[in-house]
Amino acid sequence: MNDVKRLKRAIRAVHGCNSKHLQTYLVHEQMDGKTVWEGDVEEFELIQCPEAKNAFAWHYQDGADIRSVIVLKLPPVQTARDAVQVAILSGEQK
Repeated sequence: MNDVKRLKRAIRAVHGCNSKHLQTYLVHEQMDGKTVWEGDVEEFELIQCPEAKNAFAWHYQDGADIRSVIVLKLPPVQTARDAVQVAILSGEQK
C-alpha cells in the first residue's frame, strides 16, 4: 500500500508542484508468464506544473529503504501499466 501523503511530498520535491490524488490502479506486469512487478500505482493531478498535467507514482522496498517512483503522464506513458513498464526499462524500478 502506498503512502499518498509521502508520494505528494516526493512529487513536490522532484517537480516543484502540488498534486491531487485521483485514483489507485493495481498493476500486474508479466514477462514470459512470470510476474516481474505487481502493486498499486497512484495517479495524481499535478497543480500548476509546467511539465505535465498528471503523474503516476508508487513506493517500493529497496533493502531497508523505501523508494518513491514518479513517472509523468506524457507520451508514450498514458496508463499506470505504461508507467511501470517505463520504470522497469529505465532501471528505476527494481
